[in-house]
Amino acid sequence: MSRPLPHRTVALALRLLGAAASLTALLALLGGIPWVLVSAGTLPHGVPSGADIADTLTSSEGGGQVLFTLLTLLAWCGWSWFMLGLLAEIPRHLRRRPTRRHRRLGAPQRLAGFLLGGLLLLPAGTAVAAPASTVAATAPQQPAPDHSPPAPALASAGSAVSTSPPAAAKGPVHIVGATGETVWDLAEKYLGSGPRAQEIRRLNPGLPQSPLLPPGLEIQLPADAHTPASPPPAAHQQDHNAIQLTAEERPLSRPSQPRRASGTQRTHTVRPGETLSSIAGQETGDASTWPRLYEANRDHPQPDGAPRLKDPDLIYPGQKILIPARSDTLPGAAPEDDTNEQPGQADKHSDKGEAHDDTGKPSARPGQREQQPSSPATPDQDPAAPTPTPSAPAPAPEHEPGSSSPLITPARTAGVLASLAAAVTLALTIRRILQRRRANPGQRIAMPPEPSPTEAQLAQAAQAPQAHGIHRLDLALRALAAQASHDETAVPDIRGARITSSAVQILPADPTAEPVTPFTQGPSPWWTLDHDTDLPADAAQNDAPHPGLATIGSDAAGNLMLLNLPHSGVVLLDGERGPREEILTSLALELAMSPWASGVEVVVAGFGDGLNTLLPTARIAHMATGAQAARDFAERLLEAHQEHETGLRRTPYLILCAAELDADSAWSIAETLSHTTDLMKVAVIAPTPHTTLLFDESERLSANDRQPQHIYALETDVTLQRLTRQAYQDITTALATSGEEPHPAEGPWRHVPTEPHARAAAPAPAPGPGPGPDADRAAAGSRTVQRNDPDGSPPPAPLVKRSFTPPEASDPDTGGLGVFPALLAASADPAAVPQPFSPAGPRTTPTAEHKNMGKGQAHRAEAVQHEPSAVPSRATHHGAATEASSPTALSTAAAPSTPRIQVLGPVTISGVAASKHGTREAQLAALLHLRPGRDADALCADMDPSSPWSPETLNARLGGLRRSLGNDPDGNPYVPRRAVKSDPFRLSDKICCDWHAFHKTAEQELPRGAPGLPLLEEALDQVRGRPFGAQTLPWSEPLQQEMAMRIVAVAHTVATHRLHKGPHHDLTLARRAISTGLEADEYSELLFRDWFRIEYAAGNRAGLNTAIARLEQVNRFLGLPTELETEELLRDLLTHPSATKLL
Repeated sequence: MSRPLPHRTVALALRLLGAAASLTALLALLGGIPWVLVSAGTLPHGVPSGADIADTLTSSEGGGQVLFTLLTLLAWCGWSWFMLGLLAEIPRHLRRRPTRRHRRLGAPQRLAGFLLGGLLLLPAGTAVAAPASTVAATAPQQPAPDHSPPAPALASAGSAVSTSPPAAAKGPVHIVGATGETVWDLAEKYLGSGPRAQEIRRLNPGLPQSPLLPPGLEIQLPADAHTPASPPPAAHQQDHNAIQLTAEERPLSRPSQPRRASGTQRTHTVRPGETLSSIAGQETGDASTWPRLYEANRDHPQPDGAPRLKDPDLIYPGQKILIPARSDTLPGAAPEDDTNEQPGQADKHSDKGEAHDDTGKPSARPGQREQQPSSPATPDQDPAAPTPTPSAPAPAPEHEPGSSSPLITPARTAGVLASLAAAVTLALTIRRILQRRRANPGQRIAMPPEPSPTEAQLAQAAQAPQAHGIHRLDLALRALAAQASHDETAVPDIRGARITSSAVQILPADPTAEPVTPFTQGPSPWWTLDHDTDLPADAAQNDAPHPGLATIGSDAAGNLMLLNLPHSGVVLLDGERGPREEILTSLALELAMSPWASGVEVVVAGFGDGLNTLLPTARIAHMATGAQAARDFAERLLEAHQEHETGLRRTPYLILCAAELDADSAWSIAETLSHTTDLMKVAVIAPTPHTTLLFDESERLSANDRQPQHIYALETDVTLQRLTRQAYQDITTALATSGEEPHPAEGPWRHVPTEPHARAAAPAPAPGPGPGPDADRAAAGSRTVQRNDPDGSPPPAPLVKRSFTPPEASDPDTGGLGVFPALLAASADPAAVPQPFSPAGPRTTPTAEHKNMGKGQAHRAEAVQHEPSAVPSRATHHGAATEASSPTALSTAAAPSTPRIQVLGPVTISGVAASKHGTREAQLAALLHLRPGRDADALCADMDPSSPWSPETLNARLGGLRRSLGNDPDGNPYVPRRAVKSDPFRLSDKICCDWHAFHKTAEQELPRGAPGLPLLEEALDQVRGRPFGAQTLPWSEPLQQEMAMRIVAVAHTVATHRLHKGPHHDLTLARRAISTGLEADEYSELLFRDWFRIEYAAGNRAGLNTAIARLEQVNRFLGLPTELETEELLRDLLTHPSATKLL
């Protein structure tokens, strides 16, 4: 029999010493204290009467006896309190299952748990110290379905784990040693967490309930169980002991880095069914680069005793493959022009073109969104060379092409990022709206020249269909609260929620509770609500019942998993500070912008400095240390007690702490937490302190582990969501830029008229109905009721409360607030206020992206669509015949057949027939025209930041675009072919763009003032909605902001000149300019103020009320207050003496 290892002997001695100390203390508390109280204490022999008490207190010798008797009674009460805690703790430790403790027992139960824990550690220590030879039994591996001979299992001294024989086995099997073990010990040894013992018991329902398991008992372990590290086998045994896992099995060892990768180097963990060539195809885009990977990893040490890589045809699941930096690997095939395209290859469902390299071989790039092979590629091999074959066919692992080191993790499942991406995108959207509102007419806001990769990925993920599930969950929970209020019952408490592609689900705290409308019973114990189920129209008007919900990660299917933090109470994070900050940062950003967390107070400690000033909400408070957070927590509890006496109820209070907690801070937080009771909902997420006894009821997660971890509150394995430091820096940089002052107006834009002061902003209203179209409209408006449209119908219903869906993604054409029909309603003759039109033809239909929106958003978009009114000819406009002569003209010098890229609305190309990929080709043409000089890698990333195009896809789209645009009159293609591969991609200089024409006309006509109005109005006629449409690609965000501000400046200029009395006065054209500007930027309060002045000048009080209602609707949607300038203007307009005469 081998002797125990020295470190195990020391550990056993320490455990024995701790057990002896615990036993001594427990005996002293159980027997010593009662013996002392009985021997030395003083208790009355009976219940004293009032006279006896009075005599004792008045006697000269009775004071000391009364005090001693009182102390004895208090000591007996304290001992009884401890006994209650001990009785409550004994079943908890005997069953080795974590249960919630009674807060009223407090410290006594924690002390009892500590002492009992010390006693129950003795069997575990004995089992760990047992010789390895006592647990040498293993189970054989079953043959695979393809009847291939089973490979022998890896055997190592001291290991008690092997693969499981039954087909239904979930993981390896452990055989209990002769010294006896507990289920808790097995969970700590193989799963890394003692509380996971309940998983082992679920897999083994016949386990005895005794503390020690009988020797020789076979224990089925979960699939993610890992064997303790063992020395690697000798070189001559490695090939002999190789084992191929089945598709259902996982590596027995947790992955770890064999060595730190430098620069852009990274590692890839081998999965069942993979080959070296398939890994090369996934990671580098070219399967033929597998020799480079083999040379970089040949004979390198592997973690956890895994065999070294010695044969390129023989790799093992769990091995770490180092992927060299880009400069050290063979480059993938660069996109070529379509001169070498062959039909029927790369893009089988679009253009029949394939990108080839110079040798004629197609580039191997598996896993693309539009081109995905059914099986991983394999390198050319010698037919005689043995190739390891998995026991069962394994599907090719999903791979999202893109940057080799994603900034946001997990990055291979877009759904995981939906909530976080929507939160960050919403914050940037609101900050930039405020930035535009602060700018004076003619100025431009500060914007980075290019969005960062993080911002691009987040912006695209926020438009994914999964983001619609966040909005659905918000409405469903509000409807649940409304139903509970209607039934006069309490809102059901929940542990968490799950968002799938077809439904939202919640996990009730009481698994036996019946579902409450609108939810129905789903997979037990979850309640479910399908996405296509109708919700009450007024659901958004109710308060959110669970503001502490936050996305914690994703399950194995990629579904979003949300944890109700106040219900969980305490979540402890093991691991280093860096990974902790990644997890906490993602939680803080999401909680700060969550649609249901408006009443939450979030305290971030040790990270997130400046978030409280960068975000548009006021939910985050920053503390430098954990001690400050503990002190603030105690002060908040005191305030809660004071407010409770007055009937007020505190909002949820969440502490996210990345800094280490010292003993005093941890004790303070635990003590304060034990006194919260029902006064306030509290959640604490902090590093695991040294005194873990203080928070032994908590969830405990590993921040370093990027593999799925079991969360008991959700009863699910979850991969934690995290935000890397680089991604966080990119986000904070973008938020900081959105708070900078606007750039001063330059050049011709200095001639944009400034906004008049509020006191001087009220032009003289029309004295009354008189001849002219404006008088007719005023007369029609005067017969309406206040805040109603001229037809007597009420103003549009308020929008729903702000959700995670960014405003830009609500409506494919106008951003979700309609095409401003109020401008039409303000006139008795709707045709007198024509809608903007495109010179190329009528307004386009919704783009293909509209079809990918959530059903709720699609219905909302359809509700606001309407047919544009008939547009009268320009010759009928007042003053058009006399003002048409101008030395300038629009940039229309190109021939009528020249393609025209239109970006002042949904991106289209005029004069080009529609094709299957017409939208993507139009976006590619806009990118080439507006951002020339980009190489292939930049184009691929810009067209799809989260999953960049492959060279083949880019080549196919370029070929399709070249064929669609054709050649110019000289016979040259509008998409020129490159002479050499190093040349950047570009379009012909003969192609024109509506933005360039608009910009040129505006800069030419703005200095001319009123005489330039006709051409400025013609420039506005080119605007068809929001620049680039509703769902834009991230690369266009800086241009979209500039275009919107320039359109607003021109619309403001036209409206200002048309509003003033004189030869150019025309309120109809002024309304038309405002309508066009609001379609480009529906959040511009500058244009709303112009609208107010127009309706006031027309004497149309109903139109003024309609405009006010629309602005209130917009600000309610954004959750923003009305600007002071707007309030002052409305106060002047509504209280002007002349205005009341129009009612």
